[in-house]
Amino acid sequence: HNGDSFLFGNGYTGKLYVFTDSTKMDTPDRCYEVFGIDVDSFPEPDASEFYKLEYGSLYDACFDRCIKEVKMNGKEICCLIKYGRPRGDDFQHDRYSFATIDRESGKVEERFLPPVAPGLQCLGYGIRNEKGAFNPFVFVKDGTGHKILDLQP
Repeated sequence: HNGDSFLFGNGYTGKLYVFTDSTKMDTPDRCYEVFGIDVDSFPEPDASEFYKLEYGSLYDACFDRCIKEVKMNGKEICCLIKYGRPRGDDFQHDRYSFATIDRESGKVEERFLPPVAPGLQCLGYGIRNEKGAFNPFVFVKDGTGHKILDLQP
């Protein structure tokens, strides 16, 4: 949230909804699309297979990215986006990007984050808020211990 505005979304749809009135949850003030999903590429549903656990994996290729974290101020919304398998996190191998959305224009600027350097074990990613400025970081471990490294997209 930021002031009287708050947002929510579903990370896999790529859409974020901003509200200023929590009593009117069916009418967001604004919808931002960080990325789109090609629903035409979805496999044709087969209701006879719905009971099988592995049925969901048919859709994995359609959901190859997810908004994992969001921070917002009055000017922008920043998102950490994971590219990779939809279920589970493989911090060492999944790719991440950092997207900035201008709240006024809705324009999205996305930049891929650099991969983790060899010799470092990646434990997770996040967004740091320092004096209203948002920056991505990675939490790593090496032979000397744990470290937080700022990432400049």
